[in-house]
Amino acid sequence: MLFLTHGSLLRRKRLAFRTVVILSFFLFCSFRGFISPTAWNQALDSAYSNSDAQVDPNNYSNEKPAPKQLEHKIVDGGRLNVTMGGPHPLHALIANAEVKWNNMLERQSTTLEAAVEEYQRRYHRRPPVGFDKWYQFARDVGFKFIDEFDQIDRDITPLLALPHNALLSRITDASVEEHAYNIKIKDGKASLGGKLADWQVAQDFQDLLWSFVEDLPDMKFYVFGHDMGPAILAEDMRLAVDAALERNQRLSEAQVTTLESLERNPRRGVTNACLQDPTTFYTSALPERNRHAHTFIRDHRLSMSFCANPAILNNPLKRHGYFSHDFAHPRIASPLFVQSQLSAGGAILHPALQGYTTSEEYTQMFGEPLAWAKRTEKAFWRGRSTGEAFDGELDWRYSHRVRLHILANQDGDHIDPNVTPDVELLVENAKTGAVHLETYPRKVLNERYMDVKMIGPPVQCVQSDTDHTCEQMAKALDWGTVVGHEAGLDHKYLLDVDGNGWSSRFQRLLSSGALVFKMTIFPEWNSDWLIPYYHYVPLQTDYSDLYDTLAFFMGAPDSDQTASAHDDLAQKIAAHAREFSVRYWRWQDMQVYASISTPA
Repeated sequence: MLFLTHGSLLRRKRLAFRTVVILSFFLFCSFRGFISPTAWNQALDSAYSNSDAQVDPNNYSNEKPAPKQLEHKIVDGGRLNVTMGGPHPLHALIANAEVKWNNMLERQSTTLEAAVEEYQRRYHRRPPVGFDKWYQFARDVGFKFIDEFDQIDRDITPLLALPHNALLSRITDASVEEHAYNIKIKDGKASLGGKLADWQVAQDFQDLLWSFVEDLPDMKFYVFGHDMGPAILAEDMRLAVDAALERNQRLSEAQVTTLESLERNPRRGVTNACLQDPTTFYTSALPERNRHAHTFIRDHRLSMSFCANPAILNNPLKRHGYFSHDFAHPRIASPLFVQSQLSAGGAILHPALQGYTTSEEYTQMFGEPLAWAKRTEKAFWRGRSTGEAFDGELDWRYSHRVRLHILANQDGDHIDPNVTPDVELLVENAKTGAVHLETYPRKVLNERYMDVKMIGPPVQCVQSDTDHTCEQMAKALDWGTVVGHEAGLDHKYLLDVDGNGWSSRFQRLLSSGALVFKMTIFPEWNSDWLIPYYHYVPLQTDYSDLYDTLAFFMGAPDSDQTASAHDDLAQKIAAHAREFSVRYWRWQDMQVYASISTPA
C-alpha cells in the first residue's frame, strides 16, 4: 500500500473552507432540525419493481437480421428469464447500459445553482452548509459525479430518524467495538486510536483526510475492521424511517425498540429482516429449484438483496458462504463505518482503501495493459478458500468459491454429484441471432473457457481429532499454487468473486484492460457510478449464467462456428472499465466523497 507517496498536487490541495467529513455526519444528527425523507426510501414494493425500465431485452438490433421478437420474462430478484427463439438479451442489456452511462454523465449539474436544485429534488432537504465551497473543490479536482451521492444518503438516512438518546447510545456502542479503529480530529490534526490503529488501511484512511483535516471541527469516528458490516437494517425499519421523516419527526424510543427486536416475526435466520419470507417464493421442491435456469441479471443491486432475490437463499446446494451459518443479525442503524456490507447493511460505507492503487502505481507495478489481440481468451481467477468457516456441520462443497473451483475444473462431477458432466448452453445462431440450447460436455467448456483454481492449502477450515474438514478439502481438490497480482493480466476475462466480504480486487481488475465478471452480494461504495454491462458484467451467486455469458462473448465451442462470438463487445466493456478506474476512481474522487460538507 503506497498511499503516503501519492504526490499529486490535486491531492495535496487544501480545502479553503470549513467542511465536515460525511463519515462523521451522525455526530451532528442530534443537533440539527428534522428533515424530509430521501428519494431512495420509497415503499419497498416500488423499489422492487422494474427499477431499470429502460432495459428492454427485446430492443435487439445489430448487423444481423432481427429474429422474431419473443419477450423475455422479468423474474424475482432483478433477473431476466430467457425465452428461446428470441434475441440474446445481453445485446439489449449492453446497449442500454451505454445509454444509462451517457445519461448519467450528461445530467450532472454544471453550475452551483443547478447542483443545489438537484440536491433538493433528490434528497428533499437543503444542501448542507458549505456546499458551495465543496462544489468548487469538486470542480477543481475534476470530479464528474456532482449529483451522485445516493449511497451516502442510503447509509445516513436511518440515523436521522433515530431519537437523540438512541443515536448517542449507538455512538457509545461504536466507541467500545473491539475490532475497530477510530480517527480523532483535534485542532486540525488527525490521530488514530483503537485496537486496529496500527493497520495499514487505518493509516491509509487517515491519509485520505490529510488534504482537508485542518478545516475539520473536532470529532471522532469509528471504523469497523471486519470484512462485513456489523448489522442489517430490516425492511420494516426502512419503511418506518421513511414514514417518520415524511412527517418531519423522529422515531420514538418505543418504536425503535420494537423495530429492532428479533421477535418481530418468527424467522430466526437472516430473513428475520425481510417483510416476506423469501424462502417461500419457490413452491417446488429442491430438485426443481436446483435445475439450471437460463437467466441474467438485469438489476445488479436488486439481485444482491436476499429479501428480493430468492435465488440467493433458496438453494443450500448453491449457497453464498455469508449465509452458511444462518442467524438473525442485529437489525439496527449503526454509526460504524465499514468498507463492505450487504445491500441491506445498517452501517456507513466508506471508500474501501484495501487493495487500491492509483493508475500511476498500477503502471509502475504491472506496466501498460496488454493489447487486446495479444491476450489469452479465457476467464482467469485465483483465490483462497475464504468466504465461509468450514467445519463438519455443513458440506464444504457448496460454498461459493469452492463451487466455482469445482465447476471450472475436471472431475467436478465426481466431487459434487450436483455438477453434471454435461452443460445445457445458451447459444446464439450466427445467421438469425435467435438463441437456443445445445448440450456440451463440461470438460469441453472448461478447456475452452476456464483458467480457474483455488490456491492451496485450504484456509478457514477445521482440523481436529473429530473434524477432518481441512484434510478432506486438501485431498479432494486440485489446488493451484500461489501467484502474484500480475497473474491473469494477460487474459481477456477476469473473475471477481466475493471472499468473506467484498473481494477488494475490483478496482485493480478494472484497471487491467480485461473484461471483469463480478459475482457479489456486497455493493461497493461507488456502485451507483459503475454501470453493469458497461463497466463490468455481473454474475449470479449460483453461477447459472457463467457458461452462457462466456459463450456469448467467446462463442460456443463449435468447429462449424454456428454460434456467434462478440469479442468486439467484450473489448469495449474492458476499455470502459479501464477508463473508469483511471478517470473516475482516483484518489481525488475518494476525497470528494469523504469531504462533502454537512451543517454543524
